Amino acid sequence: MANPGLVTGLAVASLLIIAILYWIKPPPPTVIVSSSILWTRLMRERKRSSILDKLRRLLSILIACIIAVFIVAASGGPELISSEESEIKNATIVMDNSGTMATLTRDGSTRWEHAVEVAREILMGSHPSAEFLILDTSGQIVSRVANTKWKALEELEKLSISFGDNVQYPVLRSRDARLVFISDGVSSIAVPAMTETISVFEPAENVGITSLTVSSGLSESASAPRGFVQVTNGSLNVKEVVIGVSGLGGKNTRESLTLKPDSSVTSVVDLTEFQDGPLRVSVTSVRDAFPKDDLAYMVKPLSSKSKVTLVTSGNVYLESALEAMSNVEFSVIETESYDPMDVTDVYIFDRFKPEIPPSVPTLEFLIAEQSSQDIVSVGSFRSLGDHPVLRGVTLSDLRIEKVSSPSFITDDSEILWGDIETPLLIAKILDKKSVQVGFSLEGSNFPLQPAFPIFLANTIDWMLESNVPAFVKQGRVVIPTDNALILDLDGNSIEANVFDGHTIFHAIAPNLYSIRQGSDRSWMPANLTNYNYTLVNKSRLNSGAFSGVGIKSDDRLNEQIKPNLWSLLVSISLLLVALEWFTYHRRITV
Repeated sequence: MANPGLVTGLAVASLLIIAILYWIKPPPPTVIVSSSILWTRLMRERKRSSILDKLRRLLSILIACIIAVFIVAASGGPELISSEESEIKNATIVMDNSGTMATLTRDGSTRWEHAVEVAREILMGSHPSAEFLILDTSGQIVSRVANTKWKALEELEKLSISFGDNVQYPVLRSRDARLVFISDGVSSIAVPAMTETISVFEPAENVGITSLTVSSGLSESASAPRGFVQVTNGSLNVKEVVIGVSGLGGKNTRESLTLKPDSSVTSVVDLTEFQDGPLRVSVTSVRDAFPKDDLAYMVKPLSSKSKVTLVTSGNVYLESALEAMSNVEFSVIETESYDPMDVTDVYIFDRFKPEIPPSVPTLEFLIAEQSSQDIVSVGSFRSLGDHPVLRGVTLSDLRIEKVSSPSFITDDSEILWGDIETPLLIAKILDKKSVQVGFSLEGSNFPLQPAFPIFLANTIDWMLESNVPAFVKQGRVVIPTDNALILDLDGNSIEANVFDGHTIFHAIAPNLYSIRQGSDRSWMPANLTNYNYTLVNKSRLNSGAFSGVGIKSDDRLNEQIKPNLWSLLVSISLLLVALEWFTYHRRITV
């Protein structure tokens, strides 16, 4: 049934049209008759029947108005309001809109479309005065106010499938109403007791990509860049699968696999022949019902090594540690030869403060200016061990003889290790990243610690890493810059908002986004590599069955609706059309 307000508006509009048509109806033509006898008789008859003529005209208008109102009302599918109580009273309907509800069924519709149809039938089959509350498991609807069935239908149409991980049963207040949960039963949602659950689950075949990682190949353990693609069979039968990888320049590879039900396999892809940049990974199989996990993107990192320039008067510890790094192209220059215009990725300054700072990230080992005879062990100092620079670095056995003056601390400094009086390690993020070590390497045992090369590697990686996430999931994405231009795979600009120095936009997976910040460009894949979504058959509900309390099969059927008033109105309208035709041709209403 249509919205009553809309039907009322159409009825009023039809009455106005009929009134206008009768108002502009042309008068009968004037006929000149020469016989005075005929005119005398005609005037006598007309005077005698003038009231009747008016009644005839009113009857004609009344019949036309009734026909118009009945036809317009019938178009809205109205219901008869009887004194009997409907079997469907006030209700709260909770819709499961988690990711697996996008699975296709045998008729070509998704489980979500079936769930919406079930909810719509419950609403349409209810008493016109019943109140409904529509909620969902992803929190798209936050209101807890019950509405009429028409408002509830509007709320239902606004809902969509959510591919986020935070799905849960909504918090409800106690309400004297029927509680219905419509789901495929795959998501692990705790459903309260006494909840009527309607299942839209149907077994489906599906194979998807559940994990995707890339190895740069710059470490000693890996001589070539490789991609690791995990594929999972969520079907109930054995599947033949083809994994395809394509990249820039037309290069592509294909691999065929046989997967048992509910099993996974990891395929190793040699990326040596692919160009640096984005790669498209796909998995194909017959009768796949969940296509969103069949496609994913990854980015092959630059094959070139990072250029690191050490500016020092001589430091065997730093030179030896940097020379041992396989992913670093290392060079040493004297302090007198420093030129800020030289091309490099990272500068390391050893007890040297340049007058003109470079435009690239820097690691500075400061000059120790004061003795710290009272500092024997610094393991008790505050340390931000979760910072990327200190990840895997143990400082408990460190000994320091001399520290630098704390005057190098500024308002934008973050103390990673030490305190405000004795800052041993700080980090800064302005237009570039920098790390400063507030003690002398020669006056400490830090270069002799196993953590020293780890610290150097962490620092270089952190300073060179992009502020763009390596990959994201579908949903809200925050980039820590306010001047980012986001383009999707088709080159379309993505609408984004800037707030507090961050760029925020909504990512749709699978997709590959290009993030441009000035002259720099980064690739950011958005993938739906979720093991729980691929296993579309892990349902706790039966196929197409009903479970819960008091659910009957006829609750979903249109027979629940009372006698169709619209058909009665159409029949009456047709009868009145025939009556109008008869009275018109019999000269009763004219």
